[in-house]
Amino acid sequence: MNCEKDNIEYDEFYKFGNTKVYIIGPKLNLEEVNEVLYDFHRVGWEIIEELLSEGD
Repeated sequence: MNCEKDNIEYDEFYKFGNTKVYIIGPKLNLEEVNEVLYDFHRVGWEIIEELLSEGD
């Protein structure tokens, strides 16, 4: 979603009551997106493994 405000292009726009939130995200290529997703997945599993080991 692209919104225009003051000739600036935004990636996302949300409105909560009277508050407007404009999101500007970096432009990523597919390789960069996959790297970020891999990092999220890896960190998620590290958290799960840590929680499981604390449960022993």
